[in-house]
Amino acid sequence: FLSNHHLHRIPATLVTALEMEAYGEQYADQIVRNARKLAESLAELGFSVVGEHLGYTRSHQVLLDVENLGGGDKCAKLLEEANIIVNKNLLPKDPPEKVNDPSGLRLGVQEMTRFGMRESEMLDIAMFIKKVLIDKKEPRVVANEVSEFRRSYTKVMYTFPDDVVNDALRLLE
Repeated sequence: FLSNHHLHRIPATLVTALEMEAYGEQYADQIVRNARKLAESLAELGFSVVGEHLGYTRSHQVLLDVENLGGGDKCAKLLEEANIIVNKNLLPKDPPEKVNDPSGLRLGVQEMTRFGMRESEMLDIAMFIKKVLIDKKEPRVVANEVSEFRRSYTKVMYTFPDDVVNDALRLLE
């Protein structure tokens, strides 16, 4: 069947729009601060971070050139084994035929920010990445450290308080 009529998506879309109306500017500001801090931390730890001359980023994304660390495909897979999810990514210097093993990695900080992480946690995250890609520590060992670190961040931020959500749900009954 082909369909574009998905009414079940409307409530979630509405809540997201309302959250972003209420908290979006604050959330976006923190995302950019976190991305810049992550980029700075990675650069200080020896990574080649794209865009240093531009302040690294103006968005949620950080780009690493990992060609000298084995390439984007290999590095993304190693980080995934360590419970760190990134994307392999073509960099401007890459020819199109490198699409399956580009020079870059793309890291995003929007989920980390949504769970309450701030600039101070970005150095911790950079250290996890360094342990895997530069120090060549066993990814499964780092995965345990990452999971333990992540346990401290389980509350969704930039959203409505529980009492407001519960009141809204009662209205729908």
